[in-house]
Amino acid sequence: MNEKEKMLAGELYDGINEELVKDLYKVKDLCYEYNHIKPSQIEKRKEVMKKILGKHKEKFLIEQPFMCDLRL
Repeated sequence: MNEKEKMLAGELYDGINEELVKDLYKVKDLCYEYNHIKPSQIEKRKEVMKKILGKHKEKFLIEQPFMCDLRL
């Protein structure tokens, strides 16, 4: 079982693991991108949020600024 699988299973894991650090910076970059989109660019905001969350309902609203640690 790798560190990401351990994390998702709720077990102890090494948070300094290369794969997890890569995922962390990926989602932080996406949050930065999301937080710098003009509020009027609704479709762009939905597009980036889908990358962060993986999926979402058709109608949703997440105001900026938005922060999270990892996309699970």
